[in-house]
Amino acid sequence: MECARKNMRYPVEETAAKHERIVKKASRLFRERGFENVSVAEVLKAADLTHGAFYAHFDSKEKLSELATVSVQSTCLCSRVIGHVVLDQFHLSG
Repeated sequence: MECARKNMRYPVEETAAKHERIVKKASRLFRERGFENVSVAEVLKAADLTHGAFYAHFDSKEKLSELATVSVQSTCLCSRVIGHVVLDQFHLSG
């Protein structure tokens, strides 16, 4: 599958942006409705991409779910770290 990704006709930046968009939309939909209640077609429609684009980026819906979960965990961790830094700066200046 990696070889197929390297030979895509789109620029690397555009491909990465599409990949990230799919992960973000999937993450939101899975949290809102549950993994079993969201189809691949719905995720791609939310990402404004065609269904055919899915397998150029992911091996399966399950793999997308794994990446979407990691994405949410990373976002939560970053939010906590940023929040702590802001609070620490507030306490130091006050």
